[in-house]
Amino acid sequence: EGSPVLIVTTWGGEEVISNLSRANLETIGIKKPHLLLVDAEATAANLKTPALDIVVSYAAFLRLYLGQIAKYDVLAALLTSLFGKEVHGVSIDKIARASWDALQSIPLPDLTVTEDEVVPSKEFTFNTIAANSTDSLPQPAIKTSSWIEAAKNFVFREAFAVSGEPVPSTEFRQNPALRPDLAEHRFLVTCTVNRRLTPLEYNRNVFHLEFDTHGTGLKYEIGEALGVHGWNDEHEVLNFCKWYGLNPDDVISIPVGGDPTKRHVRTIFQAFQQQIDIFGKPPKGFYEALSGYAKGREDRMALRFISSAEGSSTFKKLSELETVTFADVLQKFSSARPPVEALCEIVGDIKPRHYSIASAQSAVGDRVDLLVVTVEWANPSG
Repeated sequence: EGSPVLIVTTWGGEEVISNLSRANLETIGIKKPHLLLVDAEATAANLKTPALDIVVSYAAFLRLYLGQIAKYDVLAALLTSLFGKEVHGVSIDKIARASWDALQSIPLPDLTVTEDEVVPSKEFTFNTIAANSTDSLPQPAIKTSSWIEAAKNFVFREAFAVSGEPVPSTEFRQNPALRPDLAEHRFLVTCTVNRRLTPLEYNRNVFHLEFDTHGTGLKYEIGEALGVHGWNDEHEVLNFCKWYGLNPDDVISIPVGGDPTKRHVRTIFQAFQQQIDIFGKPPKGFYEALSGYAKGREDRMALRFISSAEGSSTFKKLSELETVTFADVLQKFSSARPPVEALCEIVGDIKPRHYSIASAQSAVGDRVDLLVVTVEWANPSG
């Protein structure tokens, strides 16, 4: 009883009430909800930017969702964290004020009924944001450890060897230092040619690469692609570790893919440089998982909103327009600080980037060629 119900419509309060069915009016008479109305189209028109109607609707919803802590400055701060300081050239403060003033209460009709007279109506279905319990967070399989465990891997190599590693007598022995978290065979090749094909004044960099595969056992067919495992930039990793409060020299133990009984041990710096995709593009599920670790109510609600169906346009803006990374999201919602073990799991591994092979091994022998174009763009932050 008394729960708020937001109605986004161009109708006035009397029009809304007059268009409700008798059954809904009787339900309202019993449950006595707090009906509120916002004319998002008219509010956006007053701001001289009709495209702001969705943002106005979000603002009205968030004001109600904030409940007892709903204050103008809190709403403005939450909208700023979601949309930035401006939307379509209009300041977020101006949008927040207009949305705040546009929210109207609809007086309930004077309708007295008894429960015996109520006509059954259809059950309401809700698509609101469901709160996730933070008491049942999954326990990460990744764990920090001491240098003693790393030493055991060196001393007792036979017991802790990565699953699937070829024996020394194999012609092309797998180097266990090359992404030990992966089950498939990896190859260390040497780039012998890196030549730009387009003129320097041309706005796109198309370049030719040649890799020497002699002694690696790498074989390929026409039409196949070469998967390249990239590393994160050293300075960016160190800066992230410093901001997150991590010691890059601490040791972390990570399960080996395909064999949970085996683990490989490396430093936190090595993990974030070579394996964890901390500067990659976060999916929607990351926001939901991160919300469970947010200590600030504002950050927690914003993360849940972005991960919900109602937050699809906000997620799209962050993903496609601002092209945020996992690290960007963590800095944007700084009260959400998962332990490093949990962070590695919810972020995931760097995926190989696949390039179509531009050579035939029958013609070039122990060599693989690539034709690559550099893609550059500027996000709103520059």
